[in-house]
Amino acid sequence: MLIAILVAIYDVFSGPILPGVWVQIESLPLAMGASALRVTAAYAICLLISVPLALFLSRSVRGTRIGMPTIEVIASFPATALFPVIIFELIPYISAEGAAILMLITGMLWYLFFNILSGVRGLPPDLDEAATSFGVRGWRRFTRVILPGIFPALITGSITAFGGGWNTLIVAEYLNVGSSRTLSLFGVGRAIDVGYAMPNETGYPLMVAALLTLVASVIAINELIWKPLYRRAVDDRPGHDGGNDDAHPGRSTWTRRSPPATVRSTSCRMSR
Repeated sequence: MLIAILVAIYDVFSGPILPGVWVQIESLPLAMGASALRVTAAYAICLLISVPLALFLSRSVRGTRIGMPTIEVIASFPATALFPVIIFELIPYISAEGAAILMLITGMLWYLFFNILSGVRGLPPDLDEAATSFGVRGWRRFTRVILPGIFPALITGSITAFGGGWNTLIVAEYLNVGSSRTLSLFGVGRAIDVGYAMPNETGYPLMVAALLTLVASVIAINELIWKPLYRRAVDDRPGHDGGNDDAHPGRSTWTRRSPPATVRSTSCRMSR
């Protein structure tokens, strides 16, 4: 299989390549950077939506009863079904760049939200009660109690959300709706589409080079960022037997490294 792929790639690049195609191939690193920035921006917006919404729904019975059915209906819509609406109705207000990021959000949001919601709902009730009794509230409560508890779910959701973003990228950067409206932005997704659309297979070298650039970049991001974070998430799970977890089976390593100041001061007073 690998040999067949390598032979096919060799056949694509062994023939003559148009000068205009070469220029676009040489710009692929910059195009990949632009695409990565769009996906990262969409991910940041998804994170800002998902975390507060998941926390609200996990603590509000009425919100869950009303909000979850609505969210599930919205999430069931195919993301691509919304793309023509975004192009025809929203581009005049949010620009082509904003429309592309909005498309990416529709392809990433629910992966992140449902994983975070699952992580929040899986937090032990006694952990929340202990934080309340020690007076740990607000931002300190989020960073010292909630975030370590949902960290594995957050990383899993982030990995799948980025995967959805890379898939959506091909449509988000270049989409032709009939003959009246075209969305075209500099990026690796656009390069793939443009290379495929060029006549007489003259754009195949561009398409294959763009695909290879995207695949290599995704693998590098997974190896350098997501794999280490996922290993840490697994090691930080309550009950995991790595490190000193035998002595503290129910505590995250984040909590062991930096316990809340309120807990430390209370412990000191009790020891006296």
